[in-house]
Amino acid sequence: MDLNSWTPVDKARRWAVLVAGYLACFILLAVWLGLNWPWWLSLIAGIAGYFCTFYVVFTLLRSLFRR
Repeated sequence: MDLNSWTPVDKARRWAVLVAGYLACFILLAVWLGLNWPWWLSLIAGIAGYFCTFYVVFTLLRSLFRR
């Protein structure tokens, strides 16, 4: 894989997936273990956190990398 051929949108998408994945895992564990929610509600909270975080981080990084 040629890393120099990545477009700014590719870089933004990959970084956004990384950040959103880490935050989703944190949300899942924090809600499940910290707030004692059932595991299935924690999973839903983690998935919702992933999608919200992904779109925010992706738009920010896409505008940053296009400069």
